[in-house]
Amino acid sequence: CYTNMRMFGVAKDYLSKIAASPKSDFWARTGKIALLDCLLKEGSVADLQKEARALYSFPHMHANLRAVLVDTLEKREQQGFYHDCIGVAKLLLEKESFPFSRIRHEFQLMDCYEYAGEVERAMEIGEGLVQNPACPAIIRTHAQFVLSDLYLLNGDSSKSAEILGDVEARENSSPILAQSHIYH
Repeated sequence: CYTNMRMFGVAKDYLSKIAASPKSDFWARTGKIALLDCLLKEGSVADLQKEARALYSFPHMHANLRAVLVDTLEKREQQGFYHDCIGVAKLLLEKESFPFSRIRHEFQLMDCYEYAGEVERAMEIGEGLVQNPACPAIIRTHAQFVLSDLYLLNGDSSKSAEILGDVEARENSSPILAQSHIYH
C-alpha cells in the first residue's frame, strides 16, 4: 500500500520489521523480498544489489531473488538505466548455478554493455557465447546478430558480413534467414 503511494520510507520501515522475524519464517522471507521490490520502485538499485547479495546466503530464497533481479534488469533496461542493468546482470551471472540461465544472463549482460556504449566488452561476451558449445543455437544466432551490429559500430563491415555469412550457412529457418538478409 505505501509503495503504491510512493511513500518508500514508511514502507521500508514496516517491511524491515517484518523481515526481522526469524530467518526461517515465511513472513520474514516475504518481507525481505517485498523490501527488495520497494528498493526497485524507489530506484535504489545499488541498495537492492547489496541486499540481494546478502540474501543469496539463504538457498531457500534463490528463486525469489532471481525473479526480483530479472524483473529489476528488465525494468531498468526499459527505462534506459543501462549501467544499473550491468550491475544487476553481473550479480545474476555471479550467483546463477544453472548453465542455461548463466548463458541467458551472459546474453543480457552483452545487451547491457551494448546499450551502455561499452562495445568492446559486449563484443568479448558475444564472442564467448558464439564459441561456447553449451550455448543453445537460438541464443548463439542472436548473439551473432548482435556481434554483427557491434562490428559495424566499430567500422569492420567485412567481419560483420562474415558473421552473417556464418549464420546463413548454418541456418535453414526462414525467419532467421530473413533477419540475416535484412542485416546485409
